Order: sequence, then structure tokens, then C-alpha cells
Amino acid sequence: MIQQDAFEAESQAMQPQPFLIAVADGSIARFLELPGPGKAIRPSAIASLVQEHDPSRSIASDRPGRSFESATPTRHAVEPKSDPHDFEKSRFAAEVGRTLNEALRADRRLRLVLVAAPVFLGRLRKAIAPQLRPRIHAELAKDLVHETNARLPRHLSEVLPVG
Repeated sequence: MIQQDAFEAESQAMQPQPFLIAVADGSIARFLELPGPGKAIRPSAIASLVQEHDPSRSIASDRPGRSFESATPTRHAVEPKSDPHDFEKSRFAAEVGRTLNEALRADRRLRLVLVAAPVFLGRLRKAIAPQLRPRIHAELAKDLVHETNARLPRHLSEVLPVG
């Protein structure tokens, strides 16, 4: 049994290390893979995720409340304590995180590359399971979700051995 484990570890070390690349923003997540150094990036088998965000007037059902100013009879609208779009983006980051966690657990060789705008990148980082965070190979704080697959290697070359 020990010899077999050593053989498996050696054969895994000889195989090129694949990368899973998540390119996301607050409403779209695309998944790509890089089979190994010098290879071409290709679409992953993981389906893209898309979440439509309704306008704030549809998400928040009530109009904002009104309050009186303390010194005069003037009234002001009360802003909501949380932004409905912000909440939806956090939920979407959690969904993307679940997808990435499943992929990382399914293939122990995968290394993860996160590409997202800075704020959403922070949300994604938090959504990755703590025990899987060491498998994050690189992060790129750019919003490239609408960039074509052909143009992505130009941006990713600073963090990946792209061919």
C-alpha cells in the first residue's frame, strides 16, 4: 500500500499541473482551464454562471421611509441600511465559491486562479473553503469577464505560464 501511494504521488508530480481559472464579476462567472505550462487556455467543463440583477426598485419593495429633522418640520427620505444589489452580488459570490469548492475537491491536482474586479475578488476569496485556500495559485484584480477567450492570455501571462 505504501509503495502504491508513493507511485501515485510520483506520477502526479510528473504530470503537468492543471489550473482552473475563474473570471467573474457581480453577475457573471466564466470558468476556463489551463492543462499545463505552455498550453492554450480552453473553456472548462464547468458551466458559466449568470445572475440577473433586477433594478433596485424591484428588489426593494417599499419606498424609503421619511423622517423629520430635529430642529425644523422638514422631512427627509431615509436611505436603506443595505444596498440590495450589494446583497445580491454577495449571494452570487457565495454561489461561485460553492462551484469552485466542488471542483477543487473533485480534482486534487487543480490549482485555482481568481480573476475579478477588486471588490468582487475579496468576496470570492472569502467564499473559498479555508482548507482549499492554499490551492489558490494567483489572483488578478481586473474585471475581464467580457474579455474574449482569445484575448485573456495577454492578461493572464503575468500570473500563469500561458502558451
